[in-house]
Amino acid sequence: MDETTSVATKPPIASDNACANCGHTPVGRYCPACGQRQLSRAQFSLRHLAGELGANLLQWDNKLLRTLVLALAKPGELSALYLAGARSRYTSPITLLLLLFFFFFVGSVPLTDFTQPLQAHLEWGKWYSAPFADWLQAKAAATSGGMPALALAFGQQQHELAKTLVLLHVPLFAIGLKLLHVRRDVYYVEHVIVASHFLVAVLLTTLLAVLLLFLPVESLYAPAEVPEPVKRQVLLWGLNLPMAAVLLLTLKRAYRQSWWLALLKLPLAILAFAAAHMLYRALTFGATLLLL
Repeated sequence: MDETTSVATKPPIASDNACANCGHTPVGRYCPACGQRQLSRAQFSLRHLAGELGANLLQWDNKLLRTLVLALAKPGELSALYLAGARSRYTSPITLLLLLFFFFFVGSVPLTDFTQPLQAHLEWGKWYSAPFADWLQAKAAATSGGMPALALAFGQQQHELAKTLVLLHVPLFAIGLKLLHVRRDVYYVEHVIVASHFLVAVLLTTLLAVLLLFLPVESLYAPAEVPEPVKRQVLLWGLNLPMAAVLLLTLKRAYRQSWWLALLKLPLAILAFAAAHMLYRALTFGATLLLL
């Protein structure tokens, strides 16, 4: 065996003043070569491990809470700080999105607008659902229970798909943001981060709108006292106005631009997000049909 290979494959020599990971000497509390913390035997006790786990969980909880508060209180500021390099203080955009999607879809929080009944796809999404109308009628005729049973199965399957497909909003909307800032030296991935934080803020404001507007109208009053058109208007403006405000603040803060420029770009940004949402609906509709 080659002598050099033999020496290279030997484990580090353990000593009181050597790193147990790489063998570097001298070493203090942390190894200057590999960065590993040097452990004593006492640090393998259950008491020490339990304390370390609790500290890590508390630190993670504080980071998540700090991120959620900033995303809701100052839309766009989280993106600006994250892109400027302040990342260890905040939860990453992908982790944050996955946590919120888990809460919304696994927890069955209503009115996220990311899942639609079959009838809504047929009425409001005719540009992508019309070619499947005859197939759906034939499928309903062959299904025990007819169209109601098919619509129920569609809703259940769509609910499962939406947990992952809803992430399509981020890259699709980032394309629109890229087009709106084509003259700026900003990478597409940076627009993805802004789109991620915007979607987080939209989900949080949607939750607040549900708690403060829709549930009181739906639960605190008898259905006969609140006409259905009024409920629809409350829902429409209660969801869309906060979303527009969040988008305006995101354009202003995330890209560090003036109010007048953010206002000028706002209608185009709304159209870009609406287009991304409609593409998401079409893809979700098609994927759900394939799995029925």
